[in-house]
Amino acid sequence: MDLDILKFLGSLGKGQTAQFVGGCVRSYLLNQPYDDLDVAITGNITELMDDLKRAGIPTIPTGLKFGSISAFLNQQWVEITVLRGEKYTGTRFPKTISIDSFYEDAKRRDFTINAMYMDAFGHITDYFDGKGDLHNHIVRFIGNPLERIQEDPLRILRFFRFLKVIDGDVMHPVHQDHVRAMASKQHLLKTLSKERISKEILKIFSIQRNINDVISVMIEHGFDAAMNVNMRASSHPSMNLCIRLHNMIVDPCAIIMPKQIRHDVQKLQKWKDEDNLYFVFYKEGEDFFHIFKQFKGIEVNFEKKKCPISGFDVMAKGYIGKEIKKILDKIEYDWCKQQS
Repeated sequence: MDLDILKFLGSLGKGQTAQFVGGCVRSYLLNQPYDDLDVAITGNITELMDDLKRAGIPTIPTGLKFGSISAFLNQQWVEITVLRGEKYTGTRFPKTISIDSFYEDAKRRDFTINAMYMDAFGHITDYFDGKGDLHNHIVRFIGNPLERIQEDPLRILRFFRFLKVIDGDVMHPVHQDHVRAMASKQHLLKTLSKERISKEILKIFSIQRNINDVISVMIEHGFDAAMNVNMRASSHPSMNLCIRLHNMIVDPCAIIMPKQIRHDVQKLQKWKDEDNLYFVFYKEGEDFFHIFKQFKGIEVNFEKKKCPISGFDVMAKGYIGKEIKKILDKIEYDWCKQQS
């Protein structure tokens, strides 16, 4: 990971402490690719945003009221969140409390494997033995599972997704205990928006490992019924991912009509005649490319690289507005062609 990002953030303002956290650290330890970089940082988010702007860094107040912004650092977008605690007075809508302890910040996170931090020297701090759980392929809630699910029922679906990400065995005693806890709270899934459910379901289906074992457990305990989603027709072992996605759209029993899934099907049609495969991978991302490969019946894998030319380089040449995207798309297309 690009530790220079942390060193730069630590040099701003009052000398904040910044550390990578969550999925990027987990993926780093698993030697898996990662696109998103999440940073936890001490200090005040408004002051940090001002410091970044003074340094000429593009920023977006993506979740300012929750202490989060996005910043364009070293040619990539990084989500930066100040350390915070959360006090829940009901499901899903916590009151954010400013804190200065990475340990307290870790306590609010969902699973041990998502609560590890990496500092600017590459040292990893692991408060809840997430490394051990990764090694043993265990997805373990931090604290009381019932309380964590009550805080945000989406953690039920996130549990099943991460179970597949780390290739965990759903029959492991820890997982069985968690499944029982989640089953007792499954009615809370009805409180979630269709968009949040759809996004997580798509992520679950996008990972092929253990798909049938996980879906079978979800069906057995009635999680699909709690979400009003017909998973039974979409879990047959002979069906590839595209067929399952298609069934979720056209099945009249599937009340949820995921916008993201419809969007992916439209993109499949858009790219069906594409001969620059790396361009598809580069523009649409790894998850979609996994779907695309099955749709096309091809076997090819790529390593994510960065195009040496950015939009800022194009702007530096004097181009403005829509011209920037048009020229950058052509540059990226030609560059990707060389990578295929």
